Amino acid sequence: MTTVFERKKIAELVLTTQDEVLLEKVKVLIQAKLNSPKGNFIRKYNKEIADAVARVRSGKFVTEQDADAILAEWERK
Repeated sequence: MTTVFERKKIAELVLTTQDEVLLEKVKVLIQAKLNSPKGNFIRKYNKEIADAVARVRSGKFVTEQDADAILAEWERK
């Protein structure tokens, strides 16, 4: 596990380096990680959570009692 100090040091090195090859390698590494199946899953999951929070805040949600009533109505059909 990378410590906060190590992360800050890495960020500082990336921000201050003039080595274009190193920067390109870091960029490729980060993009590969973000585009991995796990990265895509996490990105989609986070988007679904953000969308759900937005729906709830805007009042667009169904309570458990409402869901039970809708289910009961469907079962009568």
